[in-house]
Amino acid sequence: MALLRTEYLLRGVPAVPDEVLVEIVEEVLLPLVRGRGAPAEGPGGKPVAGGCGPRACSTVVDEDTVRYAPADTGRGALERGRGAGYVWALREREAGREAVLDCLRRDTRYDRQSDARHDYLAQLVGALALPLDPLRQLLDSEDQHAHERGDQILAALALTGSVEAREALRQYVRHGRWWQGVLDTLAERCPAPWWDDLAEVALRRLDGAEPEYPSGEPWLRWRELLPEPPRPRPVRRDRPAASDTARLLAVLADGGSHPGERSAAVAALARRPPVPELLPLVPELYTTTPAELGERGLPWLGRAVERLGVAALADARGWALSSRPWLSGLGLSVLARHGEEDDLPLLLAELEREWADRVWCGPDWLADGLARFGPAAAGAAPALHRFWAQTPHSYERPAYLRALTAIRPGGAGAELTESLWDCEYRARLFAVEHAPDGPELRSRLAELRDSPVEPEDVRAAAARRLGGGNG
Repeated sequence: MALLRTEYLLRGVPAVPDEVLVEIVEEVLLPLVRGRGAPAEGPGGKPVAGGCGPRACSTVVDEDTVRYAPADTGRGALERGRGAGYVWALREREAGREAVLDCLRRDTRYDRQSDARHDYLAQLVGALALPLDPLRQLLDSEDQHAHERGDQILAALALTGSVEAREALRQYVRHGRWWQGVLDTLAERCPAPWWDDLAEVALRRLDGAEPEYPSGEPWLRWRELLPEPPRPRPVRRDRPAASDTARLLAVLADGGSHPGERSAAVAALARRPPVPELLPLVPELYTTTPAELGERGLPWLGRAVERLGVAALADARGWALSSRPWLSGLGLSVLARHGEEDDLPLLLAELEREWADRVWCGPDWLADGLARFGPAAAGAAPALHRFWAQTPHSYERPAYLRALTAIRPGGAGAELTESLWDCEYRARLFAVEHAPDGPELRSRLAELRDSPVEPEDVRAAAARRLGGGNG
């Protein structure tokens, strides 16, 4: 609750009623904690739940310190996680070994919360017979992302048959500083016989303390070995009666109402059936606190507008022309989801503007919107291809691939074939289902079908395609 209050403060909302925070915790955060959410990069590079919205990324690198080689070079493609980079590293082995080692030392993900690289790099480490010492060194790093990189790449290597990688992880559980996270990774990704015999070591290292994540493996399997935790006293919480919709709209229409009350009203409406009466109020539902973040929409406003669907279209066309970036972005997001062909010029202009500004986080929602129009959006193809080829934010690349395939039927064969080796799980899955027949397809499908690090749906799709079930 305290963390949520801090988040609202950072967004310029100094006071939020407890009932709003309670509902966010119960409806959003607790399902994630209970295991219904996805990790940042799960097995096979599966992405986080959700993703990038208009101009929203989570943990973006400092572009002044992380430099990328040109996208049209093998090294540049590798740093971006593209399939072309993977194939280049295997073909130009000496240069590929040097480049992969560099990617192990420094994280080339643009957004470390959502971009995938671990399994991509692990398979290259194995194929190029690279030493594992750089990965062992990462395990003891104070940098959480560096530790995670070593941990996950070693786990993927272990799955591909590397006994050295498996033993490196087991040894770290016995003696390493951040041993609990490594043990959790072993239990999440690897068969139980690889870690079940570490129970005695783990209990000794806990020394009576509670595990960091007792609700996941291996602690669920070992729960009878753990001391019984003290039972928390039940707390009765009476949730205040929800305000009726008319009252919430009145709060929003009153320009003098408290910012916390206005934010709470938007949050409540975002969880209710569509409220068309909200639309004329939208341009005034913003905050300017703190001032350094500029003017922006109140939290949950996008969700409340999204619930209105096509009903918001007429208003959104006006918002999209606004000189206020947050309002323009909100309008364009509605046009992307529900717009008609007459709205294409606005969407195409926004895509070109984002390319000119090299906006890497956010154009995926535009790409998905343009894909709805099919060949009618053919004018977007050049910009979409540039984003697909050059973005360092690999999480968004599958959206560009889907859009190119939709607006250029039969014309995205090269991108689809390359994407069979992409670092992003959704790109590989889409490519498996749509790549054109060719000399490389069947051999790559067989590799994906048999790969122990691929998610089950990628393996199943590859098996179906090989068996004639798709194309």
